[in-house]
This record gives sequence, C-alpha cells and structure tokens, in this order.
Amino acid sequence: MRVRVRIRWKRSRARLARRLSRCLEPLTAVALLTAFWRLLADLRRGGPSGEGMWSRWQVWFGVAVVSLLAAWRLKRHGSGDGEAMP
Repeated sequence: MRVRVRIRWKRSRARLARRLSRCLEPLTAVALLTAFWRLLADLRRGGPSGEGMWSRWQVWFGVAVVSLLAAWRLKRHGSGDGEAMP
C-alpha cells in the first residue's frame, strides 16, 4: 500500500510567513522600549547604563526598524498580496 502525502507549499509558506510576522511584532515592541530606555539613560533620566555595542540606543532602534519592516513584509507575503515577490 502506498501513501502519498501532498503538501500545498503556497499555503504552508503563507501560513509560516504569517506566524513569523506575529513573532516579530513583540520583538519590535521590546526593541523600541529598550531604545527609549537607553535614550533616557543617556540623558541621565533612566536607570543604570552599561557599556558596549548593545548599550547604544541607536542599535536598539535599528533592530526595531528592521524587525518591523520584516514583519510587514512577511505579513504582506502571508496575506496573498505579495504574490509577485520573489
């Protein structure tokens, strides 16, 4: 007896894109909150601050922007509007 499994790749890819976009949205919020906290710390209004690359507010703001753009693009791809996208 043979069993064939048929996978509908377009649907599964779209579903995966929607799920990834939903996971990226909280990351964006956390990165923005961290960026504002670091900005306030640089202005001597926040809590204690550290040193290094990850203690810069510009880095956290960049992470927030990149994750937001990726979430938007994945959401567009998952909704079916991005059929022409590679």
